[in-house]
Amino acid sequence: MPDHGLVAADGKPLRARSCGACGSSAGKPVLGFAACGAVMRRDAFLGVGGFDPVVFFGGEETRVALDLAADGWQLRYFPELIVHHHPSSNRQSEATHRARIARNLLLTAVMRRPWPVVDAHLKNAARSGPGRRGLASAARALPRALVRRRQIPDWLEAELRHLENWEAEFRRKRLSELPNSG
Repeated sequence: MPDHGLVAADGKPLRARSCGACGSSAGKPVLGFAACGAVMRRDAFLGVGGFDPVVFFGGEETRVALDLAADGWQLRYFPELIVHHHPSSNRQSEATHRARIARNLLLTAVMRRPWPVVDAHLKNAARSGPGRRGLASAARALPRALVRRRQIPDWLEAELRHLENWEAEFRRKRLSELPNSG
């Protein structure tokens, strides 16, 4: 099995809930990261194809993280590391950003997740204006995503579902703690 493939730092990693299949070692196991706040081994990144032309800025690291985990790399969070990110001051609108995230979530699901999960992403995106714009954009890239389809192993899908269930429960609890507006 390869050694550690990724360390994320300077901010909260995505899906920072513990990954039971990752074993015990230094750092906190994670199943995702923010590309703008991560350090990665070059051979690990290139070994999974790096960033692909289907999913670009806005969620592009999700497919990379899934492929790293599926290939046996351990993704770890090390809070003592500092990674500096200097974002562009030229930012897109919130609606454009949300449409791109919906697009990229769906395309990543098409490339790596079981079809029922793809269906759930599709239905979720269809519920909002930005999500529907993301679906229109995803439709144009769908043939390229299908060519790259390689479903992740069952153990990794189980870890992701566990995390998604935990995140949904966490959001429900947070919403229930908000004071009533009236």
